[in-house]
This record gives sequence, structure tokens and C-alpha cells, in this order.
Amino acid sequence: MNDSKELNNEENKIFYYNSFILILIITLVFIFAGDKIITFIIFYALIIISIIKRDKQDEKNELNEIMKNSIIGEICVKSKDINKEIQIINSYENIKRTNKYEKDIDDWKYENEKEIKDNTIIKINGKKIKFQYVYKFEKEGIYQIEYYFKINLVNINHLFCNCKNFTKLDLSNFNSQNIFNMYCTFSNCISLTNLNLHNFDTKNVIDMYGTFCNCNSLNNLNLSIFNTQKVTDMSLMFNNCKSLLSLDLSNFNTQNVTNMESMFSNCESLINLDLSNFDTHNVTDMHYMFNNCKKLNNLNLSNFITLNVTDMSYMFNDCISLINLNLDNFISEKTNDIDGIFNNCHKLKKNNIISKDNKILERIK
Repeated sequence: MNDSKELNNEENKIFYYNSFILILIITLVFIFAGDKIITFIIFYALIIISIIKRDKQDEKNELNEIMKNSIIGEICVKSKDINKEIQIINSYENIKRTNKYEKDIDDWKYENEKEIKDNTIIKINGKKIKFQYVYKFEKEGIYQIEYYFKINLVNINHLFCNCKNFTKLDLSNFNSQNIFNMYCTFSNCISLTNLNLHNFDTKNVIDMYGTFCNCNSLNNLNLSIFNTQKVTDMSLMFNNCKSLLSLDLSNFNTQNVTNMESMFSNCESLINLDLSNFDTHNVTDMHYMFNNCKKLNNLNLSNFITLNVTDMSYMFNDCISLINLNLDNFISEKTNDIDGIFNNCHKLKKNNIISKDNKILERIK
């Protein structure tokens, strides 16, 4: 709304200024020239005015489109944070520069600095600032931060990585239909308690590695609208979400996922987790998948097929509250590493596990 008012005020100023200049020219010509020239000047002036109005209307329409593609956040600045650099946005290249971070994959798949820097407008408490990864706040308090995008982004890996002061993020008005990469998008948002992903379109996403990793203040996460049919990597996706009490993955399509390593590792507060809809026939790595899920006592893996899994090591390590497990579709034929699969699962007894795989059953003490 403020942007529309600003644009209207600016439009009016330019219009009135140009009109004044044209009237002045016409008056001078009227004094020193004849009627024919006056008629031509008036006609030409009307054309110029209509072009100016059309251009300003185009600008207004463009701004309205940008306003439809936005993310709104809330940052908490404490006294210890005053005049210190606080992360407000990020990119893969910036992560590499600031953390001497190197991936063992092709960089070009993750590079997104230019896309983000060239197409993002940032406002803090309604005031536009120049694009920058970090910002120094002069006073403590709660600040609203707005991001407006000139295009539909396609690569949002690390977008809010290490934005440790965010308490809220609302992406319900963000156009995500073209996004293919969500690698570590919200990783290390350690103060984030409210994350609105309503309307978030993930139908083209292929990488969700560490998307919510270390969001250890999040209590609830409803991802039932996520379309994950193209995703191949979900490793560390919820790793270290220590406060997570409720997680809705009821519509997850995991048919193309190959990696679920540490997917729920250190989700220490989760009590119930229903993964009965998971299709795991292509997964090869499940090691540490539920590691240290200390309160988990209701885990539905009834449709897990592990025919292609090669690593199940420490899969249920430190799941100290687990009493029952249905592993009826677990097959360890291709599994090379099964060490510590039930390590420290003290309440889990052999007669409370449904399984036809002796290799797995042998691991129960």
C-alpha cells in the first residue's frame, strides 16, 4: 500500500512538472508565432503527455506485479546485536566467501547470487535499503523486513541460511512455481518460530537437502501442500529441529528420493511421526535417519521398502522411547552397513518388532 502511494505521488509530481513546461512553451510560442504553429504545438504536447502517462502506468503495473511476489519477515534485535552485522539474506556464493565453504558437487547448479542481487528489493520498517547480505541495526526491537522480487526466482538455495535473528517468515505471497533448488533455504534460522508456507509451490523442486536444518525453535511445520514428486535428495531436511512437536508430511511423494540420510536426526521433541505414505523403493541411504529422536514412540514405517538401501547404520540410534516398530517391508539384501541400527533403543524388544529379515532382527539386543 505504501509503495502505491509513493508511486502515485511521484507520478503526479512528474506529470505536473511536464505539464507546466509544456504550457510555458505553448504560451511563448503563442506570443511569438502564428496560429498554425500553436495548433501543432498543442497537438504535439498532448501526445507527449499521453506517452508520459502511459509510461508511468506501465511502471505502476510493474510495481503491482512485484508486490504480488514478496516475502515478509520479522527480525528480533537484542541489545547484544546492536551495530553488529545481522544476516538478512544469503546466497550460495556468499556462503562460500564467508565460510570458506566448498561443495563436492558442480557449483553451477547452486550459484544464485546474481539472480538474487539483481532482482530483490529490500525494505526494513517500510524504508528501502540497498541490497546487502548483512545489516547493522542501531536500536534493539522488532523490525519488519520485506523482500520484493522482480522475477520468479528459480534457485533459492541458502536464501535465508544463517539468518539467526528471524522470528517470523511469511512466504504465502511468494511465487515459487519455478523453483528447482531448496538446498539449505532456511538452514540455521535458529530463532524462527513462525514459518508460513501456505501456497508454496514445490512441484519443480529436485533438491531439499537441509531445507529446515537447525531450525531448532520451530514447534510446528505443516508441509501437507508440498508437491515433492521430483525431489531426489531429502537428507538432513529436518536435522536438528529440536523443538518440533508436529510435522505433517501426509502428502509427500518420495518416489524419486534416493537420499534420506539424517532426515529427522535430532528431532528430539517429536512424539508421533506418520510416514506410511512414503515410497522408499529408490532410497539408497538411510543412515542416522531417526538418530536421537528421544521422545519418538509412535513411528509408522509400514510401507517402507528398503530393497535398494545400502546404508542403515545408526538409523534408530538413541530412539530411547521406541517400543514397537513395523519393519515388515524392510529388506537388507543390498545393505552393506547396518551397524548400530538399534543402538541405545533400550525399550525396543525383538518380540515388538514386525520383520521377516533376520539380518535386522539379529541387531536387537
